[in-house]
Amino acid sequence: MWKEKYLSGLILAVSLCASTALSVSRASGADFDEQFGQADITSAPEYGQWMFMRGEWDVTILVLQDDGSITELPQKPRVRAYYLEDGQIFQSEVSMGGGTVFFSTQIKAYSHDKKKWINNFVNSMRQRWQTTESQWQDGQMVSLVPGGYGGDEPFIAKEVLTEIEPDRILLKLYRSHDDGKSWEEQKMSMIYERALP
Repeated sequence: MWKEKYLSGLILAVSLCASTALSVSRASGADFDEQFGQADITSAPEYGQWMFMRGEWDVTILVLQDDGSITELPQKPRVRAYYLEDGQIFQSEVSMGGGTVFFSTQIKAYSHDKKKWINNFVNSMRQRWQTTESQWQDGQMVSLVPGGYGGDEPFIAKEVLTEIEPDRILLKLYRSHDDGKSWEEQKMSMIYERALP
């Protein structure tokens, strides 16, 4: 049971973050824009904060062991991320096993009042819904997950998309047990690599 919950939390972390930088990927051009949409940056430049994430990504999950070695988990989620027609809403899908092992989707919309993204996640297979927030800070996208990935855990999870390159992104994970006053880095990290066409 704990393994299922742990894996579910890992995949939710991928889903929550799969969707913010202003870097330009080699994955571009008219066909790419038609398939994955474009941000309406003329209405608000903030809408472009997820442009780097457009496309399809293979995610490698790494776990730091007590002896200092790093183990790569066999599960490799595939992420598909794109702007919707209005160019203001960003959606991502995470799947494993063609959606038969795991499937979730998340819709992100920028709140001009809060100056951050409000994210709504759903996994119908497991009957889970969750709302999180993301904000661009110092060249990184930071997402907060109250209640952890189960929604009812005694901590806040934090996800940081960092080292953002056109075709590779690092995701670091943290936890806070004191309402965000301090953060403990987790032993798991994820590497997003752009899937080949």
